[in-house]
This record gives sequence, C-alpha cells and structure tokens, in this order.
Amino acid sequence: MSRRMLTTGAAAALAGALATVTVLSGTARAVPPESREITVNCLELNYGVTWFWNGNATMTSSDPGTPGKQRLKVRFYGTNPVYIPMNTITTTIRMTQGGWASPPLEFTGKVNAPGPDQVFGPLPAPSRLPAGTSLMLTATAGTPTATNWSLRMLTTLGGVAQDIACTGYQPNGPAFTF
Repeated sequence: MSRRMLTTGAAAALAGALATVTVLSGTARAVPPESREITVNCLELNYGVTWFWNGNATMTSSDPGTPGKQRLKVRFYGTNPVYIPMNTITTTIRMTQGGWASPPLEFTGKVNAPGPDQVFGPLPAPSRLPAGTSLMLTATAGTPTATNWSLRMLTTLGGVAQDIACTGYQPNGPAFTF
C-alpha cells in the first residue's frame, strides 16, 4: 500500500470521525441563559398574609444540553425576614406558549437558597423541550388563589404549612427560547 493511499485513508477516517462527533454534539447544544423581569403579587393562602405585592423579580433560563432538562430560576428582589433552610421549598413556575392560549408547562422542584435570599431554582422542565421552544410566564391577574397563579411555593416553616401563590406576568422582553 502506498503512503499516499494510507494518508488518504487516514484522512477519510478522521473526517468521518469528526463528522460523527459534530452530528452527535449538535444534539447536545446548550442554549445561552436568558433573563427576564417579571411582576408578581404573592399571597400566603392559608393565612391570607401578603408576601409580595406589585413586586419585581428576575427569571433566568438555563440549558445544560441534551439529555438534560432545561431549567428556570426566580430571584425576588430583597431578602426574606425569616431564615429559610436550604432546599425546603417546593416551587412551581407555570410557563405557556402563546401566553394565555395554551395549557401551562410546569417547571417544579425543591431547590432554594439557604438563609434570607429569595432564590428558587434552577427548577427543571417536566421533560426535555424541543429546540426552539418559546415560553413565557403564564400570565395571571388579580388575587392569587389555589387555581389562579403563575408561581407557587409550598413549605413548612416552624411546623406551620405555608402555601404561597403568586399571580404575575412578564411585562417586557421576548419569550424564553430553549
């Protein structure tokens, strides 16, 4: 076998291997994080205590790439007056395609920062979303209830069950694209 044939064969094999890696890594595409401001009204449903009203928060997306699930995190401005133990609050964020029109997709999990910080997540999507999926916070208005909410947090603090529901919307900016 000539040296030229060996080199050509090696180059073809290398090109094939690179093409395979490129195709496989194309499915592992991670989307850069996006942040959007949201406005919320939050009410503790068991006791009727206002928790946050006409407040601003930031919602940030992340995508670890395939096969991981896309994630969302919410950060409320300010601190909580009570210490919250780490990972003790089950948080759910409702997102929809087309605002009010489609059924909500819920990002949920028990991930929160310890202490007075009000950071919830990153919370995983229920499954891996198809590339290019656009979602916005499910828009809700008025007083939060057990069925009227965009963001909900459930926990027990000091032996007392807390059920905090928030109505809200995404006032500015485009949808999140995953």
